[in-house]
Amino acid sequence: LINYTRRNKFRFSYTKGNSLKTNLLSLSINYIESDGKYSNRSIINQNFIYSEALFINGGKRFINKIDFTSYFKKINLSTKIGVLNIINNNPVIVNSNGIQNLKSNTYNYYINGRTYFKLPINFNFNFSHNQNSSDYNNIITKNNWQDLNINTTIKFSKTLIAALNSSLYLLEKDTYRFINFKMDYNPKDSRFSYQFKLNNLLNQNTFSIINISEYSRYQFTSQLLPRYVFGSIKYRI
Repeated sequence: LINYTRRNKFRFSYTKGNSLKTNLLSLSINYIESDGKYSNRSIINQNFIYSEALFINGGKRFINKIDFTSYFKKINLSTKIGVLNIINNNPVIVNSNGIQNLKSNTYNYYINGRTYFKLPINFNFNFSHNQNSSDYNNIITKNNWQDLNINTTIKFSKTLIAALNSSLYLLEKDTYRFINFKMDYNPKDSRFSYQFKLNNLLNQNTFSIINISEYSRYQFTSQLLPRYVFGSIKYRI
């Protein structure tokens, strides 16, 4: 038997800015109520974790977002600063204790920026601070992490452009750094184009996020390609 869920969604949004949208305030509030969803019934102890999919009635979510975009003409810089908040209230079953509510609250504080210099070099960057907390049967779990991404574009000429991407992830127990380089050469009046890449210059092997509590275990691990060089030639018909 397959159960199909129905959802009620209510949304409010508001924006205010100038005609060019160089200064813009944006606000949105979303409320989603579901009559049920598929959830894992988990059995957790020191030796193993077992789970099966069950349909459980109920579920609510709030998604709130506010951000402000600014353009600073004197320094040719555009920024967006904001916060995203997601509140979930979902029923779960753990260790056959009956249906309990799992409440989670996530905040994402972020700032993005882009330069528009009349120079061969420009930047765009993204920084975010993330906070997550959950409450299950008075068991409180919290974690925080930050990530920073900076992309540098160098325009040697109209046909030769290079980009250097640097990423930093600050987790509670680990720190990851990634650097990639790319160069594009598109000769004028030619059907050929060329690309050269240097990926994973720091030779990171894995990227792993692990979160273990008394009622759940979340693990995400990605095996990364080792440092490599890639080149390509394209012909446009």
